[in-house]
Parts: sequence; structure tokens; C-alpha cells
Amino acid sequence: MNKIYHLSHSKPRSSSSLGLLRKLLFTTSLILLGQLAFGQVSGTVFKDFNSNGAKDAFDIGVGGISVKATNASGTVFGPSTTAADGTYTIAGVTGDVRIEFTLPSSVGCNGEQVFSGPGGSTGTSVQFITAPKTNVNLGINNPVDYMPDVPRVVTTCFTNGERNLDKTQTQFGNQVGVKDMDVLVGFGYDKPVNIPGDAPRNNGASQVTPNNIYMSQAFQMGSVWGLAYQKESKKLFVSAFMRRGAQFGPLGTGGLYMVNNADGPSFNPIDNRDFIDLKNIGIDTGTDPHPSNPSGTNQDAFEVVFCDGVSFDKVGKIGVGDIDFSDDGKDLYLTNLNDRTLYKIAMGNPAIVPDASKVTKYSSAPWLTESCTNGVSRPFATKFYRGKLYVGVVCTGENGGSVNDLFAKVYELNALTDQWTPSPVATIPLNYTKGKAADGTNVGSTDKGTTWNPWKGFTGDDGTSNGNYSRPSPILSDIEFDTDGSMIVGLMDRAGHQIGLGVALVLQDGSCVKDPNRGFGPFVSVNSGGDILRLGKKSDCTLELESNGTAAGKTSNGVGNGQGIGGGEYYWGEYIGGDQNNHQETFVGGLALAPGKNQLLGSIYDPFGFVSGGISFFDNTTGNALTRYEVFSPATPTTGGKGNGLGDVELIAGVAPIEIGNRVWKDTDKDGVQDAGELGVDGVAFELYEGTTATGTPAQTVTSATVNGQAGTWFFTNLKANQDYVIKVKTALGSGPLVTCTAYSVTGAGTPTTDNNTTTGLIALKTGNAGENNHSFDVGVVEGVICVVPMRLVKATDPTCAAAGNIELTSVTGGDKYGISNGATYTGQAYASATANGTLPAIIKNNILNIADSVYTIRVFNATNVCFIDTTVTVKAAPVKPTITQQTGSPFCRSAGTTYTIKFTATGGTVTTVPSFAVTGDSIANIPIATASVKV
Repeated sequence: MNKIYHLSHSKPRSSSSLGLLRKLLFTTSLILLGQLAFGQVSGTVFKDFNSNGAKDAFDIGVGGISVKATNASGTVFGPSTTAADGTYTIAGVTGDVRIEFTLPSSVGCNGEQVFSGPGGSTGTSVQFITAPKTNVNLGINNPVDYMPDVPRVVTTCFTNGERNLDKTQTQFGNQVGVKDMDVLVGFGYDKPVNIPGDAPRNNGASQVTPNNIYMSQAFQMGSVWGLAYQKESKKLFVSAFMRRGAQFGPLGTGGLYMVNNADGPSFNPIDNRDFIDLKNIGIDTGTDPHPSNPSGTNQDAFEVVFCDGVSFDKVGKIGVGDIDFSDDGKDLYLTNLNDRTLYKIAMGNPAIVPDASKVTKYSSAPWLTESCTNGVSRPFATKFYRGKLYVGVVCTGENGGSVNDLFAKVYELNALTDQWTPSPVATIPLNYTKGKAADGTNVGSTDKGTTWNPWKGFTGDDGTSNGNYSRPSPILSDIEFDTDGSMIVGLMDRAGHQIGLGVALVLQDGSCVKDPNRGFGPFVSVNSGGDILRLGKKSDCTLELESNGTAAGKTSNGVGNGQGIGGGEYYWGEYIGGDQNNHQETFVGGLALAPGKNQLLGSIYDPFGFVSGGISFFDNTTGNALTRYEVFSPATPTTGGKGNGLGDVELIAGVAPIEIGNRVWKDTDKDGVQDAGELGVDGVAFELYEGTTATGTPAQTVTSATVNGQAGTWFFTNLKANQDYVIKVKTALGSGPLVTCTAYSVTGAGTPTTDNNTTTGLIALKTGNAGENNHSFDVGVVEGVICVVPMRLVKATDPTCAAAGNIELTSVTGGDKYGISNGATYTGQAYASATANGTLPAIIKNNILNIADSVYTIRVFNATNVCFIDTTVTVKAAPVKPTITQQTGSPFCRSAGTTYTIKFTATGGTVTTVPSFAVTGDSIANIPIATASVKV
């Protein structure tokens, strides 16, 4: 049976009630002892990375969350605290209980802020169950970790050649123009395909996975590496990079470029992508060493592609390194390779072009004063994580050093205080043996690239005899964090940017070896040899560098493969597609990690075919790469080939959605608190208005147990961040909205508690930042209260009227007819179709006060005229007598020119007299609306 509910006020529990509970504790404890053996509640608190309200396979557990159960008598069970894997158990619980999860201000080693995740199938931080029960779970989220099911993956591509010449321009039979070659490419996260094992690889020119989204071309940006995405504005920022044989874009060494709507399906290639030259705001990124732009007929264009000797030593020393945004998207951090310094630019969100006043230079960064034996501390990687900025640095050994002088280090900056942790949070000796950069006898190094080497200037005669070059030297290019807090560092081979694919051999004086038949030569190609290392997060919150494929107790399948620290490596699936014996280290510098997917993305060469480039999707448990994506196909002209053909990797994920809502419940004891056993109420309608008033066109929802199995549940999703809203509660149940209610009054009523959030039917709120869900909007209702009943006189001859003798509820505006409540008692003329015992037909039972936002009237009329007859109507337990009298007090019949008064009388309640009104003529349009309110 449909019912009417009124909003409940709240009141605190009385001291006498608490005293009674104390007296019952002894008896209750004896009962509980008997229940301990079989009664319990258990579940998991987990991170809901994709905000779908369900625990997916790689949603990790969260420790340190307090959970308690309370039964109807107020007995508390627990609290229990979730273990490191997020699990908890509360023993001795049976029957109806209220489960409460208490979220602390921060969790984990890094003090991250978390919020209740979407209600979904798991529920919110307050749930009502019947124990014993398992899988009483709670999803929580850190909004910065939000990751949709299919984000976009973006990476930069390198092209060797003249960026202002059409790609059809050639010299000596070789392509030198790269104007419309792509330097920024995206693809869907669902597009990678399986590696063909050790089967024959793709050696042709066809692309394995032709699903690229082309976002920018060489003439717009030139050589770029760093990527940073501002989620809220959908702006993707791209930074200039120093690479031999690949010209800078129009903004030079300090180029910072921007792509609007980076999540869009397509991009206009002629859009202006320039954002700012960093030199214009005081960040000196160095002088461009490349030869000046030649014309299309000038054979110096050949110099750009195949010699460019003076650029060789400048790789890693000028231009911009990695870039990253703070979590709120307002500050951009970058490393200036020219002065080896970190900078912060306050760009705002959405970003606007800054001036010099928005720049912070970190001149006191620890690496600037530390001693690197026989080398220089050179920064590159930046990563913002949990309120801190991490910078990756290498000691280069470039001043006559050896492999024992090479170190990779990570430094930490507190972004709130701008204070550095004095010592590195990670120090990695680089004198270990890694996998082969290349196999065979035609590699220009004696160890096949299995060791790191100090930074070097011009190459001299390296590789002159065989056309291949492999001498890995390290740049700490990228940093990522796994969902468990483990740090992952990417080590890029600097030589891959100094040589590349098929370029002229550089001599010590910067010139190139001459080949009389072709102008320059011999031509050499590099076999890059980067690496990925994992530093596991231990239970004491310290980091442990991997050894033999194990880091902080987590072991991959790379144990004992002889290609890493301690004789094995964690991420061992870097090998060239289809061949684990050749090119065992194909990583070229860029990393990305999608929370909740248990995968690390890394840019590589030869994912499937020879001299191609793509992305490996490493399994974060096994360390292998079961799927890959090919960005550029084998033998594509002017690409980097096996010489770092790709740069940074970024995920275009968007902002976390915002959800508000929770539960409507029958507040049986009228105390404003959701007690165990008090039922949720389905069918209550809610409206959501944007702004500070309940005006305009609202979003609508209705409470339903189908949302997450909890009756009375309601949510509004995908709200705007930092936006005012008004919620309107529609307490009459059924398919239509409500009659406006007056406040229900109970003893001690006052300010609502955290459970009951309104006594008026309106809730004003302002959302927080993206992903900051708020499930505190609970509404208590009390059954059986008539609030405001609108009334209006109508003609008996109105065609929308039912037959004479009926009692109906009719819409003034729409003419819809609704029956009086099922179970009501009538005196006077009863409903014509009522049975002998006064019950209503089934067709009427489901229409109780099923009223839309309009004005309605209770009409009682006889068969012969339009007179209103006194009658008593009992709705629930509240007898209400609508009375229509002539102002003079005599006739019952309506007539033109007569003024009438409508009254409500109520047993045990108060009477409100409605203002008088006059009837003019025979038209109901001239009779004003009248309403009367009743308190029961």
C-alpha cells in the first residue's frame, strides 16, 4: 500500500535511554558470548579507482579504517580496524545492525585524503544489514587516482629532419622534410594486442595496430618529450626537447605547447599550438645548437638530418626535461636542463599564459650542491604525488668517470612548504649488469650494452666498423607510483637521442665522416638500452630497491634472468617482440600507470616489427608485457627507430565524478537517527536544482533498493565541482511528486543531526572538488501525517468529473483524477465503487496522493446540484473534516456573486482558516486557489 511520509526532525538520545542501555549491558554481554561462535560481519574497504561502485579485480584494499556495528538496542560491536589488505571482521553480531565506516582525515604512508566512493553495489559509509553477513564492503577513493575503464594514451614521436619542409623533400635519395609528420599521437587504452610469442615477427611496413589519433605535427611543435595533462580544462601541455637531428619547434629550446580538448576524437592540424616560450618568463633553457633552417633546395638540409654534430653533446643539457602538474592542476613543474634547476609555474586552472611573477625557481635544490664524483648531477624526471614533487637526477660521470661513478637519485619537495628533504629518498647505483641492448657481432660495444656508461661527448670512432652503436648512458627520465605506493623509475638511454636511426657518424671535432659517393657517411644506427626499476613500498613506509626480481616482498617472473640488480629484474618483459634473446632492454624513457588496471605502460622500440616504436603494457604482478601497441610501423622514414623513437607517456583520464545522496528511512522513534531495524523507504522522489534556489528544470531521482540493495537509497551523480545546489525532497510516495509539507514537530526538535538533514524538505549544499563525494544527505520521515492540502471549488458538470456521488482528488491544471487513500474511512456519500467494508478497488489502491506539482481539491457533490455536502474523511489516523459554508452561514449551494469560506478541522490538531473568495458567474476559472494546513 502506498503511504504518505513527513520529514522527521531530530532529537538527541536522552540520558535515561543511555542509563537503561547501561543496565542492559550485563545481560546483553551474556547473550553475545553465545553468539560469538557463529555471528559476525566481515568485508573489505577498497579503493574504487574507476568509480563504478563495485570491487573490481585490481581495486586494492585499504588498511586502518575503523568499522563498528550497532544493534537496535544501542549495543556496539567492535570497532574493528581493517588490515593492510582492507579486510575486517566484527565478531558476535546477529540480527539487524547499523554498520558504520569511519574515514580518517588521511590514510597510508603518504597521508592521502580519501572520500567515500560511489554507492554502487557496495553502499556508503553507513549501511543497514541483517547479520551474520559477509562482503559488507565500502569503496573509497582518492580523486587524483580516478581512472576510467578506457582512458586515452598519448605519447610524443620523434622525426629527424627539417620541420618546415614537406615530407616529400629529399636529398641524395633520402627524406629530409618532415613538416606534416606526426609528433603527438594518441590511442585508446583498449587497443593493444597480444605479443606473438617467439613466432616470426612483423618485418613488413604494415602497422600491427592502426588505431592512432593524430594530434600534432612536426611543423607545429618540432622535437618534444614532456607531457602534462590539466584534467579540468582538458588541456595537454607538451615541452621542447633537445635531440640531435630533430629541430626544435617555433618556440625554440623553451617551447611549451598546448593542445585543447585533448580527449577529443580529432584535431585540426593547422591549429596554433604555441603557448609560451619559457625564456620570455625568465627561464633560460639555452641556445639552439641545430643548424639554421635551410631552404628546400639547399643541400645543407642534409646536414640537419645526417650530421648535426654540434648537437651531439647538448642532449640532456639544454631545453626542457619532464613536466608535471600538481594534483589541483594549478601549478606546472618542469626541469630546465640548461641550468639543472626545477621550476614551478603558477598557471591557474584553466591555465592562462603566465608572466615572470608566476615563476618559482628552486635554487636551493639539494642536487645543485651535492658532489658527484667525476661527473655532474643532472635532473630530468618530475612527478607530483600525494602533495610532494619528486625529481629524478643522475650523477653522469661525464668528467672522466667510470661506471662506479654513476648513480640515479630521487629527491623530494614538500609542495605545501616548498621545503626539500635534504637527502635523496632513493639512491640507485648504476653499476649493475642489465639485459643486452643488442646481440650479435655487429654491435659497436664489447659488452652488447649490458652496462651503463658515463655521459660522453662526440663519439669519435665508436661504431665506424659496423654501422651499429650501443653504449647506454643513463637519464632518469620518468617516475611513476604504483597503487601500493611503490616507486617505479625509468632510465632512458641518452645515446638513443644522440644517434637515432641512420645518421652520420660524428667525429670528435663535431664534423661527420665523409663518404665521397653520398656526401656524408658512414651511417650508423643506435640500439638503445634503457631500463625500468622498481622500488617497493615496505610496511614501514620506506622504499626497497628491487633485487633479483623482488621488491618489498613482491616477486615477478624475472627472477634469475641475469638482466638486473641481484641477477634478475622485476620488469623483464622489455625484450623485442617475439625474441627474448636479442634487444632485451627496449625501454626508451616514458612511463604511465593506470590505477586499478595492474599495468605499467612503458615506451619501447620494436614492439612487434623491426625498427618500429610503441608502448608495452607490463603486468605489475608478473613483470611481463603480454600486450603491446605499435605507434609507428617498421621502417617508417625519419623516425627514431631503435634510437628512442618515442618520448613521454600520458593518460588522458578526466576528472573524477561527484556523487551526492544516501537514504530515506522511516524514523520510527522520531529521534533523527537511523537505527538498526528502521526501514528504508522506496519511492520517495527527489529533485536537484543547480544554484541557490529550487527554481528551473531539476534533475530527478527516486529512492530504490535496486540501487545497491539498501531500501531507500538515492543518488545524484556527475555533479559539477564547487557548485551550489538545492535538493527538494518529495515526501509523498508514488509516481508523482509531493504536496508541500509543513514541518513535523517532536519534543526536543531543533538542529538536525548528521543523519536527518532537513526538516523543511529542502537541502542547500555546495559541492567540493572533483571526486569529493558526499553521502551525508539522509532524510528521516514519519508515516501518517497530512501536510498542506490544496482545495478548489469545481462544477459538478465539469467533463473531467466522475459520476455524482464520488469523492475524488483532481488536478486543477491537468484534470487527472486520483482516488483517496486506500484504507481511508468515509462518512456521508462513500465512493460509488467501494465494497461493503469500505475498501477501495485495486485500481485506486496504487494512486494514493499520487499528485504532480499542481493544485488539487477534495470534491464532494451530490447527484442533483453543485452543492458541497459536509463529510468526514479519515486518512490514516487523522480525521479531517473539509467544510464549505456560505459566508452568511445559510445555503449550501454555490451561486454567482456569493462569497464562500473553506475550512479544515482536524481531530487533535489545529485549524487554519483559508481566506475568503468570491464566486463569479459559472466559470471555475474565476475561482481562486485555496489551501489549508493541518498539524496532527
